[in-house]
Amino acid sequence: MGYETQSIRRRIIKRRLTLTTNATGTMATTTLIEGEIVKLHYDRNSSLLTTVDIDVTDNDTGEVIWSEDDVTDNTKTVYPAVELSGTSGAFVANQFGKASASTVKVTLAQGGATKTGYVTIFYR
Repeated sequence: MGYETQSIRRRIIKRRLTLTTNATGTMATTTLIEGEIVKLHYDRNSSLLTTVDIDVTDNDTGEVIWSEDDVTDNTKTVYPAVELSGTSGAFVANQFGKASASTVKVTLAQGGATKTGYVTIFYR
């Protein structure tokens, strides 16, 4: 029996989120992405303070996709990965896969009052 190999290319979709903090320097937003997260690009927009804490999580499970405190970079790109587990449910050392989610939540703290930045989510 012969097998045919077929290459399937899935296009990368990007969704840019505007992040505007409130008077206390915090904000939270959710967005539907339905897919595997390839990368996240953060843009401070020379507005958000360099003390900003950012958390990107799967809104349904709470799984952390990216979490960093005091992000000082004006722009930063991260390629999130999650630990893989074996059939027993235990994590397998040094084995990682792509993060995926259906709804992503982005939370900022310590961003400064009424400041604006961006996170772009690249997914497929």
